[in-house]
Amino acid sequence: MNNIPGYPLPKALLAITGLAALAAAFYLVWPDLRILCVGKPADGVIVRVWRERSTGEFEEYRNEEQLRAGIAATGKDWHWVFQSEVRYFDASGKAHLLRVPAGKQFKPSYNLAEEDRLPVHVRVVYDPAQPDLAIMPFCFRTWFPAFVIGFVSIFAVFIGFFLWFYANKPYPPGNP
Repeated sequence: MNNIPGYPLPKALLAITGLAALAAAFYLVWPDLRILCVGKPADGVIVRVWRERSTGEFEEYRNEEQLRAGIAATGKDWHWVFQSEVRYFDASGKAHLLRVPAGKQFKPSYNLAEEDRLPVHVRVVYDPAQPDLAIMPFCFRTWFPAFVIGFVSIFAVFIGFFLWFYANKPYPPGNP
């Protein structure tokens, strides 16, 4: 009777695939981490919101009343995607525009104004060497995909190496 679990190649492939996915997650998050580490914080203001379709239709909103009417008109139409744009100033006082990292259906990620009619302020971190490169560090969509891929890949690497290590070791005597 063969008491060796076997199949070392598929188990090694699981670990290697996990390492490749971990490298991909690091590749996805590295530009944002670099800007976060060397960047300077700035206060940004939402200046423009628009919605667009894949067919090319486009509607821009410059005030909160227009935006609320656009949200109501969208209803549950999955074909519209809302985008927001942030204006921030670098250390020299020059204005820059940043598009929010991901669009959203049904309503925008950020409105043009708060409930008290004041503009919406967001935190922006920009690269001092290239002020047009900026991130929104508190935007959930910036970090979530890379960290999910990283977490799953670490789990796959751990399980793959664990199974691969024991693939060629015989069971202890008396065990099937």
